[in-house]
Amino acid sequence: MRKQSIIILLLVIAFYSKTIAQDIDDDAALWMTLNAEKTLNEKLSIHVGQQLRMNNNFADAGQFTTTVGGQYKVRKGIRVSADYAFRQRRRLDASYSLRHQFFISVFLRKKINRFTIVYRNRTQAQYNDWLTSENGAAPRLYNRNKLTIKRELNKKWEVYLAGELNLPIRQPQRLSIDRSRLFTGMIYTFSRRLDLEAYFMLQRRYTYTDKARRDFVYGLTLNYSF
Repeated sequence: MRKQSIIILLLVIAFYSKTIAQDIDDDAALWMTLNAEKTLNEKLSIHVGQQLRMNNNFADAGQFTTTVGGQYKVRKGIRVSADYAFRQRRRLDASYSLRHQFFISVFLRKKINRFTIVYRNRTQAQYNDWLTSENGAAPRLYNRNKLTIKRELNKKWEVYLAGELNLPIRQPQRLSIDRSRLFTGMIYTFSRRLDLEAYFMLQRRYTYTDKARRDFVYGLTLNYSF
């Protein structure tokens, strides 16, 4: 069963990969992330993460992001978290825009036999070029909804499917759905403290004037807890 699930996952990735570079507005990217988490007690943990995004068909260092935050366990199956992210995003002239993001997230988790269902609702406030642009002090608000379904194959392997919708708040210049993401991935657990996640994501970005732009993203995430 484990081998069959992995083969199906790889076929899904291959299917999506065939569509790369079929349109001039499409892009292929590689996202690489390192996360570390420290458990303080039964209820509270803190975490830090570093991410590099290689965009423009893997040619440019498109984004650098550092994230710090904490998570609190309300009760079994319910957690809340608060995070801050500092992001440097590459412009067309090769300079970098500085972005500050603040997140409040609620996680609902339910385990059913070998399946785990996780729903995340996240409110995000983003400031672009806070001190250097005319509108930098005005936050851009979003509500982000993500549903993940995982299946445990054995003690080492998990596979999952996920979907996310990004909904702008009080931004009439944007569509009601700003961005959508579809994920498929697998997680390998080396030990109680260390695991590696590999995934493929299809992202669509929507505007009033143009058709949806697609990003074909390959991702690797290393998670360590102590």
